[in-house]
Amino acid sequence: MDPVVSFIIPTLNEKRNILPCLDSLSRQTYPHDRMEIIIADAESTDGTLDLIEQWREEHAIPVTVITNHRIIAEFGKAQALKKSCGEYTCVLDCDEQLVQDDAVACYVKAFDIFPDIVGVEQHFLKVPGGHPLNNYLALAHINDPLARDIAGKPKLVNKQTVDGNVYREFEFSPAYPALLFHKRETIQELIDSDTYEEGQVMLHLALSGKNRMCMIDGYG
Repeated sequence: MDPVVSFIIPTLNEKRNILPCLDSLSRQTYPHDRMEIIIADAESTDGTLDLIEQWREEHAIPVTVITNHRIIAEFGKAQALKKSCGEYTCVLDCDEQLVQDDAVACYVKAFDIFPDIVGVEQHFLKVPGGHPLNNYLALAHINDPLARDIAGKPKLVNKQTVDGNVYREFEFSPAYPALLFHKRETIQELIDSDTYEEGQVMLHLALSGKNRMCMIDGYG
């Protein structure tokens, strides 16, 4: 049976962004009964929750909404991760979308191809009709000079082509940026904390010796 994948989405007045984000999950070819969405809402007042409820009634993917009374997204992510049950977790912001319809299936496959990886890092891709700033950042990947300077330079250690897709395995050091699609067991210690700081994930994993990840050419 396919493993369960949990999607963690923090929201605060995201009426403009929530539906495109959720729709990108509904388009996934991965079995919808093996996916779950946990939304940590920081007391939205713009109708975000009404849109989520309408979407939930029209789609098969289970959606759970919890209230993040502490407002800050990192607290909401921590709450949602504790509620999740997936073998794999994927943290998404509302202004993000999975571009390819088979993205989740390919991300899960990556762990079969490279059994020692702890996660999959997504490329930032241009979205047709997407926000101009987001699409610019996709071209630059990391446009802040300081962030680019301190960003990790992962070392390519393996490459496999499976079903026409190129999977690359990297060894990384403690650095920015953060992985977004994880094997739950490798980040359980972070899930058990009160806050979930994505910027600390690769630092924690690398220092604990779990320093292999995958990227799939063109996927993000």
